[in-house]
Amino acid sequence: MTTAGWKGTFAYDKLIQLLVWMVTEPEKAFIMGGTWRIPVLVKLLDKTFIKDLQQDGTYNEASFDREYESKWSGTTENAFFNGETFDKHRVLN
Repeated sequence: MTTAGWKGTFAYDKLIQLLVWMVTEPEKAFIMGGTWRIPVLVKLLDKTFIKDLQQDGTYNEASFDREYESKWSGTTENAFFNGETFDKHRVLN
């Protein structure tokens, strides 16, 4: 179990491999992901901590999504080209 990172990395590729094993060979692998909501629900984390993070002047949505929402990112934040912009405007004939 870990936080999310960048797509196209060893960690991401290994996660996909283990996810496939979880389906095809469930006795060999198990993938578990989660967000901040479960720890808050069971009182292991105070929701004000999350709110404070989101209201902080250094808050970065992409970083928060990786660390607290378990969302993998497609490109680095300071990449010259934004992969989501390419995907949005890509047209397949």
